[in-house]
Amino acid sequence: MNSPLPLERSLTICKEYYEKHLEQEVNKKITPKYCLVFAVPLRFQLPFKNETLFFTTFNNQVTAFIFDKYETPQHEAIFPDSALNSPELRTRVEAMYFMPECDELASIVNTENEESHLLQYSFLSHLLNRLNNYVNAYRMMFEDCKAFPVSPEQYFYIFSRVYDLTDWKTLMSGPVFTSSNPFNYEKIMFNVQGNALHAIEGLGMYVDQKQNKFVAASQFFAESRRYLYTGYPRETIVFLGMCSETMLNGLFHHIRKIDGLTELEINTEFDEVPFMRRIKNHISHSLGGSWDMSKDMSIVGKWKKNVYDLRNRVVHAGYFPHYHEAANAFQTMVKFSEFIRERVDTKKSLLPNAYKELKALPEFFVQGVRESTFDIS
Repeated sequence: MNSPLPLERSLTICKEYYEKHLEQEVNKKITPKYCLVFAVPLRFQLPFKNETLFFTTFNNQVTAFIFDKYETPQHEAIFPDSALNSPELRTRVEAMYFMPECDELASIVNTENEESHLLQYSFLSHLLNRLNNYVNAYRMMFEDCKAFPVSPEQYFYIFSRVYDLTDWKTLMSGPVFTSSNPFNYEKIMFNVQGNALHAIEGLGMYVDQKQNKFVAASQFFAESRRYLYTGYPRETIVFLGMCSETMLNGLFHHIRKIDGLTELEINTEFDEVPFMRRIKNHISHSLGGSWDMSKDMSIVGKWKKNVYDLRNRVVHAGYFPHYHEAANAFQTMVKFSEFIRERVDTKKSLLPNAYKELKALPEFFVQGVRESTFDIS
């Protein structure tokens, strides 16, 4: 395992690594002058093999991410003088920009003031947003409640370095100070294998580039899993409610689009037509199947009782649900999403875009892994 400290002396990116793994692909897109790298120690493990590499291009810049695991000691104690030290696996990411000559980077290198700090911060924030696409893709596919999106505010500082690629001279090296909000998470003892790595990378970039009406629902579902597994039943219920409503609102948008409404008219209906009326007057008629919400044992009836009504009690009445209610709601949401997908599949000739967008995302699941349940081709 790589030691996380000192970060300055343990970066994977270097002249040899670049020439072996990145130079050919980068040069297809741009003629790079600089490499700006941030070493980001995640407070959880992404179980990728060391030196796993993801990269993409946009405009005249290339971003790349190298993933490495390391051990860090975890201290547990009931009493101050009886601490137990145990190793904990975490992931460090080297998040990089490769870019041609630019005034912004020259400003960062040559000056040390608030403006240059803000520029560094903006580069860091953008890279972390792109990193979160991969983190969220992984969370959609795997039963991992320890991983979560990251932001600069979760750190006191993040190490940064700028290279001149003509001779790999270090132009700047040191910390970018942010703020502190520490987390600790347990290790996950497995490695994601090759095909799944490609799927995570592809899904992450699909989420970043495509306007899919159901992405938010998948991300809300992943958040609900995290809250459920870490013992937050109230938050679990809230995110399951958000998940189901964004999924159904996505369907409503596709249905009304097929009905011939413009984007403006659809947005007006979102403001004027209550949520339940959208289901009863449009979604149920277009998708078919059993939508009788008065039947507690039907899939839709269970969803209304276990997710929708319970979410309303939590949000509007301040009800604090029991853990078993959250677990039941989670399983109900999985069944409800399966029902939605099945109905859209039967109506794919009527709703081709809704069918394609749902097919591009992993199915919801209670436990295990979803590696091959989606098609982003």
